[in-house]
Formats: sequence, C-alpha cells, structure tokens
Amino acid sequence: MSAEIQPYAPAALKLHQAPQAPPPHEIRGGVTIGVLLERARERLGLSIEMVARELWLTPTDLDNYESGMRIPSANLVERLAEYYGVQPERFEKDAPATFEVSKTDEASSVLWLGWAAIDLSEWDGSNDYLMRSIAETLRVMRSLGSMDPVTVRETELQAISSVVDLRDPFLAARIQIWMRISPEAAEHLIYRLRKAREDGPAAALGSGVPSAETTTEN
Repeated sequence: MSAEIQPYAPAALKLHQAPQAPPPHEIRGGVTIGVLLERARERLGLSIEMVARELWLTPTDLDNYESGMRIPSANLVERLAEYYGVQPERFEKDAPATFEVSKTDEASSVLWLGWAAIDLSEWDGSNDYLMRSIAETLRVMRSLGSMDPVTVRETELQAISSVVDLRDPFLAARIQIWMRISPEAAEHLIYRLRKAREDGPAAALGSGVPSAETTTEN
C-alpha cells in the first residue's frame, strides 16, 4: 500500500497511525529551548540585534523565540545552531514542551494554542497534522497522558476554528483519533467550532466563565 494519503479512503489516512512526538519544541533538563538559544548567543558575546541582522530576522522575533513567546521552527533552530557553532541536537528532543502558565490561565492557553497552530514547522496545511498538533498542545496544557481524552474549552474554540478546515469530510475522524474522544463528541466539537467561527471572537470567549460541559476534564 502506498505511504501517501489516499483521498476519501479513511483507512489509508495517516491519523490511523499512533501519535508521534511533537516536533523539536522541547525542553532540555527543565530548560526551555528559548533559554538555551539565549545562552548560546550570550556565550559568544553577541547581541540580539547582531544575530537578527545576520539571519534576516527582526530583533523582536528573536527576542520572542528566546523568551518562549514564539516557537522556533526546526529550520530556524538549525540555522541558529550553525551560526552559534553548536550541533542542532544541543537544543532538541530531550523532553516534551511544558508551558506552566498556560496550564492554569485560560488566556495563556489560547495564546500558546495559536502559536502552536501557526508556527509548527511541519504543518503542510492539512488538518491531519494540525489536529495532531492541537491535541498534543492541549495535552501539555492539561498535563494529560497520550491516551487521555482532550476537552476543548470555550475560550479555545475561536483559536482552533480560525485555522482548521471545517469543510474537511474526515475532520470528525481526525478529531476522534487525535483527541481520543467518541464519534458523537467529535461531531459536537465540529458543531461548536462552526458556531465559534460564525459568531466571532467575542461570542466564542463569552463571559469568560466556562460552562459545565467545558469544565469537565478527564
């Protein structure tokens, strides 16, 4: 069987494979990749402005990567590693990313979810990779295991609905598999996402008080 995804053939979709680890947006020994990038730069006595200019970045972008406000792509990590004279593995694949603030703060959860959806370097525009990435991000935020079902909160609907292709005929199957929820729950989530997109940000955020449905987590 071909390794390519076959259209309109659910059994051939990649989402039937076991979830893989997220891309190298990890931490090393409890230290975020941003901190490691900052240390590597400072060890050479380089300023943010100097590095940004050499690598065709803005100082603000580089500062955001070092502070953890944005997640650098694998390609950017390789470019920075080469510029600093270290191996890319110095920054990669020791442990899953942890965003302590976003575990308790709803607004931060939406912020991190937005960065994950937009900046993940492997995203090719397909819902499959996107839903896997969103599910992994929410598991990190909730401290859930890889097989635990994921509940999407009201405050996160707008961020997800803005990037997911709701016309995808296999979206329910993708959601079901990556978020480990029932077919009925997946269909209901699609309904909520469509409503969030129709209503806009204000309606999706509501009063800021989650409903009983959205506060129940496994």
